[in-house]
Amino acid sequence: MPEYAMIKYMYRQHFALSIAILGIAAILSSILQYQSAMNYLWRIVLGVVAVPSIIFSLVFAFIQIKLGQTILNTVILVSSLAIYMVVFRYIYLHLDINWNAVSEGRLQLTIFQKIVKSDWSYWLAFIFPWMISILSYKLRSKKVTA
Repeated sequence: MPEYAMIKYMYRQHFALSIAILGIAAILSSILQYQSAMNYLWRIVLGVVAVPSIIFSLVFAFIQIKLGQTILNTVILVSSLAIYMVVFRYIYLHLDINWNAVSEGRLQLTIFQKIVKSDWSYWLAFIFPWMISILSYKLRSKKVTA
């Protein structure tokens, strides 16, 4: 098999596994949304989780190939991201906050509540698989040169 064909095959493997795992996370997140009080938003949640997951999978598979990472590495990192996304959605939906008391100034949000209700908590999670992948590449390349 020519080298280009092998790289293309490996890219497809990384992408397929990544999109499959994140697709399951998107479906589980939309099911959690459907089961909550605002069940009509499940389609929006599915889109908000699925579209970035597709983009992430496309780019992450490319980076994994360039860094020479294994399929197992991709599965572990993407599974960690997917678990975080589902758990985050569950906590986001079930965290009880008295918004009336907060808006009246009688109650302050805890740090945990601020983190969960922040948009950054969701979107920054996509950075961690990149960081760990690059870190493992750096550590592996240091081990080879030492």
